[in-house]
Amino acid sequence: MAKFGYLFLNKGYWEGEEVVPESWVSRSTKKHTYAEGWAAPGYGYQWWATEYGYYASGMGEQNIMVIPESDMVIVTSGKYNEYNRVYNRVYTLLSHIRNAVKDDQAIEENLQASRELEERINDIKNPQPQEVISLPQKAAQISGNFYRLELNDLGIEGIRLDFEDESTAYLRLIGPSIDDDVIPWIPDDVIEIGLDGIYRKTEITTEYRAYLHDLNVDVVAAKGEWSGENTFNLEFREMGNFKYNFSLMFFDNKLTGTLDTAPLNISEFLTGEVEN
Repeated sequence: MAKFGYLFLNKGYWEGEEVVPESWVSRSTKKHTYAEGWAAPGYGYQWWATEYGYYASGMGEQNIMVIPESDMVIVTSGKYNEYNRVYNRVYTLLSHIRNAVKDDQAIEENLQASRELEERINDIKNPQPQEVISLPQKAAQISGNFYRLELNDLGIEGIRLDFEDESTAYLRLIGPSIDDDVIPWIPDDVIEIGLDGIYRKTEITTEYRAYLHDLNVDVVAAKGEWSGENTFNLEFREMGNFKYNFSLMFFDNKLTGTLDTAPLNISEFLTGEVEN
């Protein structure tokens, strides 16, 4: 994202070579239309135009902000969930950063701070597995059971969890059959789950499109943990798109719980029981 912003800041040139025509950079970052109710004064070709720069804004505060007068590119990555207010926040953030600039010269490099930043980034990029406490007895009791769910707006008809060892589990979601009226957002794949704090990635081999968006999803990632004897919490992410948080409680042959979808703040109550 930063490289893309830097490319446009430099009018389409990268290391002296024109990658994007300078004329296109100029046209695409200018106001061509006005979106009523949005924070920026205008919209260009995939860029929001402001009086002192332009920005590209993605869901959940994934942003590329360019301020040519300050020779500055700002990139943010977040998980802000109030979808309809994101763009006002981006514009406000851009204004604050721009007004905070005191000088047009770069500050001296801080080697110590740079090393600390690199260490922090490396820790995030390469997380270490957490020690896994022995799974509760409930994990063995529900492992392999198929729970048929009552009707819900998300179209999930059933859930199955398999706990094979203390660090890895597997999820199978059952959704409606694919037809012209249903977006097949539930993958017909077995999803690997990390129980040691590390996301497990699963390549999707079946037809699968993001919930509420007609976007192809090729990879999902999941991790989970038991927060008590009967409650299993699961994070399920479509790479580059939505995140789903399951909180599932198991009692006897019944399942109850919630499914929250970010960043749209959609919540669904789930209930069902074991189907023999």
